[in-house]
Amino acid sequence: SIDRLPKYPENPDPYYSLAKGNPNDPGSVAYSTWQFSQIREWGRPGGEFEVRLGQQWIVSFYAQWDEIFRPRLAAVRGVPVPEIKVPLLGDLRRLRHDIVHNKGVASPQWTGKCAVLTKWFSAEERIVLRGSHYANFYLAVPWTTLRGQ
Repeated sequence: SIDRLPKYPENPDPYYSLAKGNPNDPGSVAYSTWQFSQIREWGRPGGEFEVRLGQQWIVSFYAQWDEIFRPRLAAVRGVPVPEIKVPLLGDLRRLRHDIVHNKGVASPQWTGKCAVLTKWFSAEERIVLRGSHYANFYLAVPWTTLRGQ
């Protein structure tokens, strides 16, 4: 959509800001600013926006599991939270660790010890989710086990 914006020869690569207030007002606050060329590069398939959204999905999905759903499941089953173990979600914990603590790069100590998602990322590979990863994850969820059947 940035390609549809008006072009100004005196500023061929303008900035785009996410901000509160009028960007021309000295009191406005810019949360993030990018040049149009950077938005184009980061927005391409496999670009930085896609990488970061995938990594954020892993971090937030695991947080929801660990902080909300796992305790609820434990309460329904009448067992302590540590007894609720799902190897697939343990693998997300490992990926999350490398995203948060290893700059999004798979390590042999964490991602390398995945039990279910063993072929997703090799050591020293950047953790970048593709459509196939989401599909494979969904198919690997042990729905019957989680339902207690």
